[in-house]
Amino acid sequence: MSMTLPLEGCRILSLTNHWAGPSAVRMLADMGAQAIKLEATKRPDPARGPKQGHRDRREYPGDDAGRDPWNRVPRFNERHLGNLDVALDLSHASGKKIFLDLVRVSDVVVENFSARVMHSLGLEYEVLRAAKPDLVMLSMPGFGQSGPWKNYRSFGPTLEYLSGMAALTGYEKGESMPSGILIPDFMGALNGASAVLMGLYHRNQTGEGQHIELAQLEGTLCLLGDALLQTAITGAAPKAQGNRHESFAPHGAFPCKGGVGSEEAWITIAVTDEPQWQALCRAAKKSEWLSEPRYASMVSRKVHEQELNAALVAWTVKFEKYQLAHLLQRAGVPAAPVLNPRDFFGDPQVLARKMLVQVDHPSAGLRSYHGTSWKMSGVPHRDPQPAPMLGQHNRFVLQDILGMDDAAIDALEREGVIGSEPLK
Repeated sequence: MSMTLPLEGCRILSLTNHWAGPSAVRMLADMGAQAIKLEATKRPDPARGPKQGHRDRREYPGDDAGRDPWNRVPRFNERHLGNLDVALDLSHASGKKIFLDLVRVSDVVVENFSARVMHSLGLEYEVLRAAKPDLVMLSMPGFGQSGPWKNYRSFGPTLEYLSGMAALTGYEKGESMPSGILIPDFMGALNGASAVLMGLYHRNQTGEGQHIELAQLEGTLCLLGDALLQTAITGAAPKAQGNRHESFAPHGAFPCKGGVGSEEAWITIAVTDEPQWQALCRAAKKSEWLSEPRYASMVSRKVHEQELNAALVAWTVKFEKYQLAHLLQRAGVPAAPVLNPRDFFGDPQVLARKMLVQVDHPSAGLRSYHGTSWKMSGVPHRDPQPAPMLGQHNRFVLQDILGMDDAAIDALEREGVIGSEPLK
């Protein structure tokens, strides 16, 4: 059995913040890469929150901001598992020199700034390539590095609305509605990690570096393929349908025992063909549904969907959501309980697959985080290391990787080039 992960020996410099970029780098760290996050004490990753802490203390473990709130925010710590952290001011001449020294001994640089930032710092790809000719660099601007919007900033909700996704995820006859979990950020992370792997493969094949430009808006559009195709063919854009499907019925979320409208008492059912419909009728012991002309085909069920859903609700509310999901799955009907985050921590499938891992953070303590979503044969499972505190690895990186002595590092601290506490 191999004891090494696929990217062990690969070093990544992460100039990322918020969500998409850090999540991409975390995936690569899960594959064994040494990921070094670079942020500055005068501008830490915004996901760390304000120096004095969020007003709502529920943002922190145990509702306690502690003495170092910036190290205790769960969303930052989840996205940066397995990273090292150097708080380095890249606007300072000494900070730039150190960064370029790190580039020379690294394989990958990932940044998700808007297009102007790296150029403004004087650290665009051509400069980095001069320091490391075979460098793989991934840039993840929201709108790309060309075009009239290249310098605009974006976040997940921005991209959901601009891509047209939000117009499809709301309720019928309702206002446009974002997903709530910022799907474009996750797509950016997946596309970003895949792009780095592609760049490394290209380098291994040719010996050449690569600058990969990933416009996150363009990466989001792949999720709307059928909607874009329909619009191109018919000239009419599809409309939001809530939990319903354009063709299938029954298809949606249905209340279970525990109270209609309770977020903890719903099941999803998606019938996509006639055998599944027949299996649903048998599981529900509703032979009359099979003989009902309104439900005789998928087309007619879709026409009479409102009546069908009402009949189905009258049956589903008699069952607990897990009980009903197991009943339907055994019958051959695609169904699943609707879980909220509290359910997830006790779900038997989550526990059996060890989807959550316990990680002990120096400030936040022992907490559960999601583990890797893949399992590789021949490679032993390893729980991720905790997310770094701000500037936690300044000395390790500067001494062990760059060979700087204590006096030089002390001078950098005095000058404010490195540090371990936000300036404001």
